[in-house]
Amino acid sequence: EWLLKNITEGEDDYWQYEDRVLNAAELDIAYYLNFLEGCFSVSSSCLRITKDFVDFLFTAQRVSELKRGETTKAERPSSPYKTEHNELDKLIIRTLQKRVKNNEPTNWNFVLRALRENTSKGQTVEIRDVPTRDDTMAPGILLYVEGYSDPIHKLLESTFQKKLSQFRKLLLPK
Repeated sequence: EWLLKNITEGEDDYWQYEDRVLNAAELDIAYYLNFLEGCFSVSSSCLRITKDFVDFLFTAQRVSELKRGETTKAERPSSPYKTEHNELDKLIIRTLQKRVKNNEPTNWNFVLRALRENTSKGQTVEIRDVPTRDDTMAPGILLYVEGYSDPIHKLLESTFQKKLSQFRKLLLPK
C-alpha cells in the first residue's frame, strides 16, 4: 500500500517515486549503502519503475484484500498535478497563473522565458543543456536555491512542455 501511495506516473511508460521520497532516499543513501555493500543510484532505481511492476503491486494489493475478505478495488495513485508539487512545478504554475491573469501568451516558450521573473526569494532559474538518462545532452531547466551548489530540481524542456499542457488544462477557463 505504501509503494502505491508514493508513486506517480513518470515519463513514457515508466512510473517514479514522489519527489519527497526521492529526496529522503538521497539524504539517507549512506545508511542504505551499508546494507547493499556496493554501488547504488537512487535516481536510476527510483525514477524508472516499469508499468509491469506497478501492475504487480496492484495485483498484490488485490490478492491481499481478497485474503482479508475485503472487496474494494485498488485505486491508482492520484495524478501528480492534483497533489503535491515540487518547487519547480510551483514556479511553473505561478508563472502560468500570472500570464493568464495578464492575458499574455501561455505557449511553452513564453512561459519558459518568464520563469526567471516569477522565482521566489533566493531562487534562480537556468535554462541550458542538461544530461539525460542516456548520457546525451538536451535542453533543460535547473532551479537553484541560495546556499546550494547543485540544483534542487532539474527538468527536461520536453517534460516541461508536457507538464505545462496539464497545468494549462487546470488553469484555463473551459
